[in-house]
Amino acid sequence: MPSFGQNAERARERRSAALIAELERRLEAGFDYNFGEDRGVHRIGTTKGDMARWVNEVSPAATALINLGQPDGAIRIKTDTGPVSVTAFEWQQILAAAAMVRQPAYQAYFDLKATDPIPSDFNDDKYWP
Repeated sequence: MPSFGQNAERARERRSAALIAELERRLEAGFDYNFGEDRGVHRIGTTKGDMARWVNEVSPAATALINLGQPDGAIRIKTDTGPVSVTAFEWQQILAAAAMVRQPAYQAYFDLKATDPIPSDFNDDKYWP
């Protein structure tokens, strides 16, 4: 029969796993990016699949163009809003905007993870940006 301490540890592990799931849900929500001009605002997807394409396709292309001295080189991407052309430099701006949206969620996660016990209402917006 598990002891009280073992039960408490299992409960904390379950809550930690649920907290990670909440972080991932929030990270996958995407964000709006305003290109201005005729392109306007696009919803930038941040699901795991989106992020894999960022890492494996778009970012290396942007880096290569910048390294070749072509920061205005065009890259076609598909946002949640639709297809759009971005320059290699604009892609860097999108990455910076993503960090500004995503980093506060990570900080909220770190703060909640360090709390003992993790609050039962950790998925409440009061804890998240």
